[in-house]
Amino acid sequence: MESNYSTAKHTPSKYTSYLGLTPDQADLVDTIQSLRKSWESIEQIPNVRTLEQAIAVNTPTIAQVNKAKEAAGRQLIGLHIIQLVNALNVANTLTSDQLVQAARLLSDEYWYLTLADLKVIFTNAMLGKYGELYNRLDVQVISGWFAQYSLARTNAHEHKSNQLHEQNKEKR
Repeated sequence: MESNYSTAKHTPSKYTSYLGLTPDQADLVDTIQSLRKSWESIEQIPNVRTLEQAIAVNTPTIAQVNKAKEAAGRQLIGLHIIQLVNALNVANTLTSDQLVQAARLLSDEYWYLTLADLKVIFTNAMLGKYGELYNRLDVQVISGWFAQYSLARTNAHEHKSNQLHEQNKEKR
């Protein structure tokens, strides 16, 4: 299985040496920079801390990012996983092939999540809000975080919809 995200030939990015990124990571940073021109809401992502804030900023979905540049959503998930692995002290972690597979599966399964949602998921994971890792980080663990967040997100949208419905009933 190919472990690189893309088969395109890599050109050195200004981010490669400055931030110590791999060529794939630098390509992703370049992609995000170019996507900022299309979606101004991306600029708000660093300030997002909660599910409610993620919903409010209206950033692009994984599917929209993938449509704008092939596999960019997958790459972004992969970069989040790499940052998580580097931040945590976990002995049993993902191989590069498992990382690629995890990013692909999560991108395909949770295509409707936004870039702000991804930030909240991975921040919550680093803070231990999804529970102990018990020295294990794999596709099932990460998928569990996504499922837990997705359920909370669905409940938040349902609650908001019910509130709007009640407000509209009162106006009649």
